[in-house]
Amino acid sequence: MALQSEFHPDLSKIEPIVWKSLTKSQLIMIVQIIPAIAVIGVELFVIKGFMFYITAFLTGTLFVVPAFLKGTGRLEAAKANWFFNMKIQERYYSSGQIRKYTADEFIQKKEVKETDSFTN
Repeated sequence: MALQSEFHPDLSKIEPIVWKSLTKSQLIMIVQIIPAIAVIGVELFVIKGFMFYITAFLTGTLFVVPAFLKGTGRLEAAKANWFFNMKIQERYYSSGQIRKYTADEFIQKKEVKETDSFTN
């Protein structure tokens, strides 16, 4: 079993509701998604056939997905997860029997000097 710490977010940093049941970041997300919906609507009338699905998918991927991830707060969580896995690395601690040290283990031996080189 790995030891771990869990830190709860500060309640003062939780976004308040601005309008109806939406927070400020969710309103910004909606405003960012509206142009993408308009572009997909124009693509619907301009591009016909299978090419419409490809361009609509690319438009949605480029405009809707980042706005959705940022508006729901998942972008920050994904960045934190990526940072943890790439930079900090996962660490597992084992809690086993700890060896007891004796007092003479910390005394420097007479034949060892601080000026000795470590290479042969």
